[in-house]
Amino acid sequence: MPVHGTVWYDVLMAEQLLTPQQVAEILGISMNTLKRMRLDKKGPPAVYLSARTIRYHPDKVAEWITNNMEEEVINENL
Repeated sequence: MPVHGTVWYDVLMAEQLLTPQQVAEILGISMNTLKRMRLDKKGPPAVYLSARTIRYHPDKVAEWITNNMEEEVINENL
């Protein structure tokens, strides 16, 4: 049994992981932009189920959106 608090435990306990297409739609960006962000480590953290199967944990996507919205608001107020 996975240890509570580890990445794998969180992934296994998730109701549903999001596909890259779903995340791109949520963010309002293209799949190519999401891929570029992932490769540059600037987008939401990805879960690699295999070399060709990439998914996203909904909570991590929501957290990433929140963190980036805060940064944009802070930058606009400067």
